Amino acid sequence: MSKKFEDLRSELRKFDELLSNTEPTKEEILDQLASLLYKVEFDSDMLSDYKKKVELLEVGNTEAKLESFKKFDKVDFSEREKFLQDFEVELTSQKITSDEVFLLKQRRRISHFTKFLIGVLLLVIGIGLIVLPLGDEIKVFTIFYFTPNDGVTLIDVVGIIFILSGIATMVSPSKVKT
Repeated sequence: MSKKFEDLRSELRKFDELLSNTEPTKEEILDQLASLLYKVEFDSDMLSDYKKKVELLEVGNTEAKLESFKKFDKVDFSEREKFLQDFEVELTSQKITSDEVFLLKQRRRISHFTKFLIGVLLLVIGIGLIVLPLGDEIKVFTIFYFTPNDGVTLIDVVGIIFILSGIATMVSPSKVKT
């Protein structure tokens, strides 16, 4: 495997040197690409993987670029050489700048903070509906009586729904699209 990799690496260096020349002809470039493709021996799985990577590059989406690195979280380290080769290819193919990652983190922070504020607001409204004394016309009717003058009203149930939805909003994970 390492022999193939070294051959491929030398062919890539030749191709890189050819492109760094002042004016390579189309025929030279195509010949070099043909020899490079001949050495790689692509199969359909590799082609579909590279097609996905090219599509990710075309999109330019930071989240999608970072998504391609998640496959390395579940790698069996008994195949370290293949892991390192794949990781090197991924690092060279994905052009992610620190500014893009900073903006992505900033968007996530703002999203989480906004979601937290909405959850707190729902929580405060729910507690306010339950605790604050409201007129009889707002309470609508009593669902369950504790005493002849007190019980659980419809507005108390609405307040509990607000409290539960506020808690769910604060706790639930969010997806941020960039």
